[in-house]
Amino acid sequence: MSQRVISEVTYLGTVESTQNIAKAHAKQLVLSDQPLGFPRQFYVADSQTQGRGQHGREWISPDGGIYLSAVFPDLPQYMHRYIPLVSALAIARLIMRPWFVSPWLPGPPKLDIAFTNVHVRWPNDVLFNGKKIAGVLSESITMGHRAVAVVGVGMNVNTDPAILNSALTPYSTSLARELGSPVDKIKVNNALLHNLEECIDAVTNGQWPVLHREICDRDYLRGRTVEISADNKILRGTGAGIADDGALLLAMPTAREPVTIYSGTISTIDSRPIRPAP
Repeated sequence: MSQRVISEVTYLGTVESTQNIAKAHAKQLVLSDQPLGFPRQFYVADSQTQGRGQHGREWISPDGGIYLSAVFPDLPQYMHRYIPLVSALAIARLIMRPWFVSPWLPGPPKLDIAFTNVHVRWPNDVLFNGKKIAGVLSESITMGHRAVAVVGVGMNVNTDPAILNSALTPYSTSLARELGSPVDKIKVNNALLHNLEECIDAVTNGQWPVLHREICDRDYLRGRTVEISADNKILRGTGAGIADDGALLLAMPTAREPVTIYSGTISTIDSRPIRPAP
């Protein structure tokens, strides 16, 4: 009996957007009459000319970063809501545990390295030393009862966006900047693919509660003052954790119980903007 192919990886050069390529593939799957399931598909690009993040914002994508999009046709639609946080956790694990499979830093393994200042910022960002190092864009392609999840990941590895746009200096960082030297991007990419697969497999195997606890341990917003735009309102409160279903909990001065937020755009944390002014 032949072994089932779980994932296929397509390596690309410079493209407009890996997310557009992945969404086109997902649309074909949704419109077909074939049962949804394996294989998963990963598209990995060297650079992007029209990379984008949440709410259509530009994601600067020069050579030296990791830009990939994944198609998960095996993930039930009700699990799609977990993808942004789970994908962010996969990235955080990569930064915190660089030697879990094989070393991706130059030189001999430094087993005493412990990168603890790594956080997940709801709903889809990863911070290293308080600055954004990676972001996740999660979308669902649906038709009737058929749905395919598409997740995009952008990670600053050897090229720091702040070099190309000085306005980003207070807000973003890269592995090379934080570690003081370039790293092996191929090994980082392979480790990231491994982590994404591992975390998505954990969701499909009923381990969301375990992942949720780990995400809560990395929650950057807990205890911080947050201003967020949600449901056409500006809300100001204190991060009170992440709910069991992945929603943000925001403690409000006038409410006895935290407000539950499923979708929104954070503008400031502790009265500081999280991105440069448009």
